[in-house]
Amino acid sequence: MKVNENKGLKLLIFSILYIILLNETYAFTEKTNYTIYEDADRNSINLGIALLNGESEELVYKNGEKLSELTWEFENVPMIGLEMKTKLTRKIYFNASA
Repeated sequence: MKVNENKGLKLLIFSILYIILLNETYAFTEKTNYTIYEDADRNSINLGIALLNGESEELVYKNGEKLSELTWEFENVPMIGLEMKTKLTRKIYFNASA
């Protein structure tokens, strides 16, 4: 019985995350990118700074019946991102960003 409970919990968590990702609207304002490092081979490190505005909804259903609905609005949330790019071969690059 414990296995079925875990499976149901995993399905519920997956469903919630799926719904959140589908019902999210946002926009970056005042986005600025800075190149921290770049060499002749086009290896680079970039920093991005932005303000995030938008709203997100969470809808939870069980057996076709809506159990809850939450809406969050957010304004001027500071965001910082870092991107690294390196050349592996003549035509292949590796990008990583967070």
